[in-house]
Amino acid sequence: MKQLKPYLQIIIAFAFLILLYKSHLLQLDKIQLALNNPTILFSGLILFILQFLIFALRWQLVSGLVSQTSFAFSLKSHLIGQFFNTFVPGGVGGDVMKALELSKKNKLEKVKAIALTLVDRVSGLYCMIIFSFFFLLIEFQKLDSLTLKYLTSASFLFLASSLCLIFRNAVFKLFMKLTYNIKNNFLNNLKKTISYFFEILNLLFKQKNFVSFFSLSLVAQLFSILFLYIVVQFTSSSQISFILFFPMACFAFMAMAVPLTPGGIGFGQAAFYFIFKSVDETTANAAIVGISLIQIFYILLSLPGGYYFLKSLRTKSVDN
Repeated sequence: MKQLKPYLQIIIAFAFLILLYKSHLLQLDKIQLALNNPTILFSGLILFILQFLIFALRWQLVSGLVSQTSFAFSLKSHLIGQFFNTFVPGGVGGDVMKALELSKKNKLEKVKAIALTLVDRVSGLYCMIIFSFFFLLIEFQKLDSLTLKYLTSASFLFLASSLCLIFRNAVFKLFMKLTYNIKNNFLNNLKKTISYFFEILNLLFKQKNFVSFFSLSLVAQLFSILFLYIVVQFTSSSQISFILFFPMACFAFMAMAVPLTPGGIGFGQAAFYFIFKSVDETTANAAIVGISLIQIFYILLSLPGGYYFLKSLRTKSVDN
């Protein structure tokens, strides 16, 4: 089943794309037209290069809680992780590859390196929930019955995730108590990873560390959503405010993070369409163009990660 999983994800991605294309929602001519627009092309290149640098800086911050790394190495490992997330779905994920690179470079336990990537991913998701909640709260007076549902969802997610983080030590103790009498290799490794996860999470949630992590996450997310907003403004007559656009895009990105397809291709377009359809059809169609362009930029910018991975393989074979 594990061997079939990558192929199944690719099939699901193609199924979503074909469905969107047959429904005239995935309009390739609009994507091509947008790429021919100098403003969209250059803003995309600049914003996503900057975003990759910010993500590398965030990874350096998180990994530095356990083992000091250079910015150059953090950027290289981020590119390798992004390459695997985009081109090698389901087999070895990008987060695992980042962990293996860190483990090899700094002679760190693999389970501890994996725990670092979990902290990075979970904390990044929590920041996105915070952004959604507070941006929707700003627009509370202007929300209609449909968008009020997003505020309700964001409120629930914010409350639930915040309680889990506030009482994280109690959650960890409960997990250890429930699994105390269960003995097998997989669970032992899982318990070790989760133990490191909570230990590193406690370090990250010290005020100075989390403020830095939160700020980097906000800037990185702003880059993606600003680009989407530029595309929507250039390719449609939509009048949606950025304050409302931002949290709705966060919801779409959270949905897109579900690992159903490589790089969220196909599924991401569907998620953005159905979420922005609550605004209007024009905005939803433009959002599909925007997320398709983001995926194209991610594919192009992650290509150096494949080069670095192959280079590290050659270095390893020479050493052996």
